[in-house]
Amino acid sequence: MSTTRIIRLAPGILREKRGDEVTQVALLDHARPENIRVDFKVAFERHFAANREMLLEQAEPGVLLAAVAPGAGLCARLWLRATDTLRAATVGRHSRADFYLPGDSELSLRHLAVMVRLVEGRPRLRVVDLRSGGGLELEDGTPVGGFTADGPVFFAAARYNFFCFPTPAAPAWPDDVQAAWSSLPAREVESDPEAREARLAAERQRRLAVAAEVLPVSRVTLMGRPLGFRELSPSETEDAEGTLLIEGEDRVEQITAGPSALHRGLVIGRYSRCDNTVELGEDCLRLSRVHALVVKEGEGVWVIDTASTNGCWIGDRAVSVSRLDDGTRVEMPGLGQLTWRHR
Repeated sequence: MSTTRIIRLAPGILREKRGDEVTQVALLDHARPENIRVDFKVAFERHFAANREMLLEQAEPGVLLAAVAPGAGLCARLWLRATDTLRAATVGRHSRADFYLPGDSELSLRHLAVMVRLVEGRPRLRVVDLRSGGGLELEDGTPVGGFTADGPVFFAAARYNFFCFPTPAAPAWPDDVQAAWSSLPAREVESDPEAREARLAAERQRRLAVAAEVLPVSRVTLMGRPLGFRELSPSETEDAEGTLLIEGEDRVEQITAGPSALHRGLVIGRYSRCDNTVELGEDCLRLSRVHALVVKEGEGVWVIDTASTNGCWIGDRAVSVSRLDDGTRVEMPGLGQLTWRHR
């Protein structure tokens, strides 16, 4: 069994093995962030040596995520291995979050989900806001509800700056920090996922099977509407992608999801901003505020346990990430059974 995630966290925080993943834990100093974010370039320079060291350690395809806060420095780092199967981690203040950042009350308990998958031999990163209220911002200050990236990308949430770097670094970072910063590809933002897919198809034709080719830019594609937009049903130009059937002891809810909504992700939990809306029963406290994310990635629909307290279960097996085939039933304590039906 190979290592699929490496987490470096604040002192005293323990992480258990989850699912079939092997977790390595190390410790970093942690302090409460100050009120103003650090400039991305300044933060990159200050923590260049530590991040470069971890990047050089990783010869496997994956993504390194590092969090920096003013006055607190480098708070945590997480490496997720990229494979054909989706892998994910939850970022937030909750002690069960994979990427635990307890120092800033503006960060939600479960603020965002980070997903990594290998696409045509390259790690593809995806970040989704979990209806946090505070959302995410790209490095230029643009508020977003989520994005995908084919290369390095920087974003902010609460007072934290986040740096995401694919591994292995290609080309390897030079020793000089200024040269390393200059070598990073420009982050180019696209707002149309369909245009992105067309562009990728054209790139595939030009690539000529050169596996080590370096993209001249890092493509960042915004996912769906801005923060706070909530629309589940298909638009007039869309067909329904499928239906989530939620069955509890005394309640039934059916959510018909359009492709755009499913691509953005459906958030399930007892939080008022979640996409399940039927009133919950007396045992609802077993359901976490943000319990799970149902999202389409690639050709599949996936359920991701977003650091819930009581887990997501398929049969007698707790799952952290699992593909939902037609008719797959997922048990969520406090909610009932969730069944995905593809249309």
